[in-house]
Amino acid sequence: IQNGEYLKLKDTWEFYDNNWRLISTEGPSERHGVAMAYDSENKSVVLFGGSTIDKQYGEFRGETWKWNGNEWSKLKIEQPTGVFNASMTYNKEQEELIRFGGWNGKARINETWSFNENNWNKLTTTKSPSPRNHSSIVYDEKNKRIVLFGGHDGENLFGDIWEFKNNNWNKILESKPIKRIENNH
Repeated sequence: IQNGEYLKLKDTWEFYDNNWRLISTEGPSERHGVAMAYDSENKSVVLFGGSTIDKQYGEFRGETWKWNGNEWSKLKIEQPTGVFNASMTYNKEQEELIRFGGWNGKARINETWSFNENNWNKLTTTKSPSPRNHSSIVYDEKNKRIVLFGGHDGENLFGDIWEFKNNNWNKILESKPIKRIENNH
């Protein structure tokens, strides 16, 4: 926070050999709360959404950017609606990124999206975690599944664990939500 305003940056840093170094100040506009993951098949980092400098959650349609190791490029593709604090990981088995949840400026959502070959696709699932943002998500290579943990819906914090496998969500650990403490966040 600087002068009572949130300061958002647009720099890109790399952690290498136990040191941080600035590698770019060009690319996506200033933002925070992005979903970002490494696509090992295409050897690029994919960034989606976030809260931009004008306090919007992306453009009317979200923004998708790729980092190829040297520079950012904004993809000129059909974009889903922008979201803030969604979670995203690379599904090595399906060779696609999976993004879940987030805040769309009005409500938390529980949508699941895949991204491959520069296309976003909203997936239809028989069941799904409840709407939330600030979740953690990883790919479990040993069990060939995606695992999602926690998050919140604005009122409650979640400690449940879900797996995403074969394009379906299954709850693997139940946890009673706890009341969220208001912290102006």
